[in-house]
Amino acid sequence: MDKELVETFLTVATVRNISKASKLLYVSQATVSYRLKALERQVGAELVLRSKGIRRADLTDNGRRLLPLAKNWLEANQAFEKFEPQS
Repeated sequence: MDKELVETFLTVATVRNISKASKLLYVSQATVSYRLKALERQVGAELVLRSKGIRRADLTDNGRRLLPLAKNWLEANQAFEKFEPQS
């Protein structure tokens, strides 16, 4: 999994809006949509319900199931990045 994909998913899950997520992540709405689709391809399931004309982005059942795993994955990834071996 890619950190950017997970961060994007978590941001959309938090704000429930692709436009707001794009502003928080400093990327275009198209980039947010692309990252969500890429993550959905990786996990093999739709994670976010998106409808034209509806501003809200709701999680699917699979998205809700993935949410705690994604949070844990990101926390572990961040801890790994901060790891400093002791001599």
